[in-house]
Amino acid sequence: MADKHRKKKMIIALAIKKLLNAYNTNALFFLMTHNDPVIRTHDSFRSLADRFGVSTSTAHTCCGNIARKISLHLVKRFIKWPRNEALDSVTQGFLEKCKLPGVVGAIDACHVRITAPQINPESYYNRKKFHLVNLQAVSDNRLLFLDIFVGWPGSSHDARVFKNSPLFLETAENAIPCNKYILGDAAYPLLPWLMTPFKDYGTLSREKQNYNKQHSRGRQVVERAFGQLKGRFRRLILFYVHKIELLVYCIVAVYVLHNVCILNDDEINDFCEEPDINVYDGLNEDRESGILFRDDLVRYLSQ
Repeated sequence: MADKHRKKKMIIALAIKKLLNAYNTNALFFLMTHNDPVIRTHDSFRSLADRFGVSTSTAHTCCGNIARKISLHLVKRFIKWPRNEALDSVTQGFLEKCKLPGVVGAIDACHVRITAPQINPESYYNRKKFHLVNLQAVSDNRLLFLDIFVGWPGSSHDARVFKNSPLFLETAENAIPCNKYILGDAAYPLLPWLMTPFKDYGTLSREKQNYNKQHSRGRQVVERAFGQLKGRFRRLILFYVHKIELLVYCIVAVYVLHNVCILNDDEINDFCEEPDINVYDGLNEDRESGILFRDDLVRYLSQ
């Protein structure tokens, strides 16, 4: 079993290295984040530099350079919305999981704890009493990330981040076909292409309770995706950062590497992190068209 696991890790490493070698001969530094049992945990750049016999500043430079290369050149190749047969496969996968037709993904947000950045550190100081940066993402039924939005201060509510994201402002109109939608929790607004659960004050009908149950089953995929992301890249537990721009490059890069791992059948369920708990404060307004579409789904499940 151990030999099989090591062989799979080598396949993942070779796949990633093949992608990165075209951009930077020092890609191995970033590869170590995933494949080394120590560096993928919370270890210092000094330890990483010692392993390669270079200075700490060189290790910083190499990791920063390859993170930028991945973010600028590989993100569109590996983080994208499904089309044609791939879209049909995703909707079928969700249908089997939660009985809801037309689901193309699930959206959620989580936080990465960081040290205080040089610019506007107070903006990143969260109710949890430390500095955070917000990560918003949509994943499919295979735990592949389809859309990401990284870098907003952790003090911002999920709804505010969402309404300032490219997904809300422009992407969804072109990426999500008519009569298709994503699933989100109560932190998000109810839209024709974003279905949220009914608020339960103890008076929901059986049909609406069933809808909420199936909705929860489908939405859990994005929580698992975040869990695997943080399980693979333990640096996301606490990120030492001075410049938010570099932090964003690094996080986008690990999103890409996560998808590469999924596409190569690398599973690490034993290392999944617990999902963040969202706090809902009524910042959203449901749209009438979204309400009508959700009611149609309730009737569909009742048939």
